[in-house]
Amino acid sequence: DFRIDLGFTATIEIVMTGCGSLQSVVDMYEEISGKEVKDLEYFMLLANLHNIMRMYSAAINYDITGENDHTKQLFLSEFKIYVEYLIKLVKEVTGISLDTLAEAIK
Repeated sequence: DFRIDLGFTATIEIVMTGCGSLQSVVDMYEEISGKEVKDLEYFMLLANLHNIMRMYSAAINYDITGENDHTKQLFLSEFKIYVEYLIKLVKEVTGISLDTLAEAIK
């Protein structure tokens, strides 16, 4: 489904560059492709699920995905905004709170 790639791209565009909103990404994609985009938030979660697991593993239990101290520091420094955004997105889309992960990255 094209929304997996678009979901990951939208996440990076919104979080890492700060250059847009979800709606602006959707509008641009719809204009260029001629395809209607629905439920992109769910696909954003799917596209970033592996990184949510990696973040949890790095911050809480290295054994889950084999993360290490270097990865943990990377998530806590360079990608902290990304982690915080994904925690917020999970709550907004699913109603699930990732409180343990949120506490671990403080």
